[in-house]
Amino acid sequence: MAMQNQKAFITGITGCLGKHLAAYLLSQGVEVFGLQRKAPTKSESSIINAANIFVGDLLDSDSLEQALSEVRPTHIYHLAGCIDRDIHEGQLNYEVNVLGTIKLLNAVRTVGIIPRVLITSSSAVYGASMQLPIKEESELRPMTHYAVSKISQEMVALQYYLTYGLPIVRVRTFNVVGPDLAPSLLSSELARQIVQAEKGGESTIRIGNLSPQRDYTDVRDVVRAYEALMNYGKAGEVYNVCAMTAHSVQECLDGLVAKSKVPISVEIDPARFRAAEIEIQVGDATKINALNGWKPKISFTQSLEDLLNSWRIKLQGEE
Repeated sequence: MAMQNQKAFITGITGCLGKHLAAYLLSQGVEVFGLQRKAPTKSESSIINAANIFVGDLLDSDSLEQALSEVRPTHIYHLAGCIDRDIHEGQLNYEVNVLGTIKLLNAVRTVGIIPRVLITSSSAVYGASMQLPIKEESELRPMTHYAVSKISQEMVALQYYLTYGLPIVRVRTFNVVGPDLAPSLLSSELARQIVQAEKGGESTIRIGNLSPQRDYTDVRDVVRAYEALMNYGKAGEVYNVCAMTAHSVQECLDGLVAKSKVPISVEIDPARFRAAEIEIQVGDATKINALNGWKPKISFTQSLEDLLNSWRIKLQGEE
């Protein structure tokens, strides 16, 4: 199917990945719609016509069915999700990531459409993998409720493929970096603190363990991968999206501090160390590369610079 004839429906469309995916698909001539729990802000509406964004809850079957019935999408990118960091319960992870996916796929069947569906999982499912680089068939070793919820979400997706024949592709995204990243993610929080310091705020960054290494891919490369998987991925399969190289928290911090406009000091805070830390994760993206030659194009250094600049723009606009 030519991209110009596609109708894409994105859950979580005003999140970081959702905004970048919408912008990319629009640039390719795709008609884009989305679901968001809250009405989009002015800046979010500037990316996509606000009339194309349905306000509704992923856990509300009626709003899902209404939106899908109106749009009748050919492609659904399921990006909406929750990272509940409560290490003891993490209940929201299961409600949103698992039950929300069930409700979405049930709504698809109720409306009577058969779109291609991309379910976005996470490298968190691998935990502290014993195999590096991590391949799709590597053992799943979840260390958090979030990770378990993403495994469960994947199994729900697989079940709907096997039982009902829905053409669903699963993707395990490793760490994301780049502009507009949520401050709940470490690299973005570090960038936010640096920009606050540039504006006259606290110039000391407090951070925990600097040694863990992660596989970072720029958000703009990630959305290209999602589009490639949607069009070329094999239904029922799962694919890693990663850069196949690792950078430590120390490298991330150093890269951001080097681009600061003011002197920054760093203070190690033992209270910020995690009880169960994954020391290194680096993935293998050979499987997606074999589909259409997808590879990351944007360097880690450029991603950090663009992340900083996005915070400069955001905080300037809040003045």
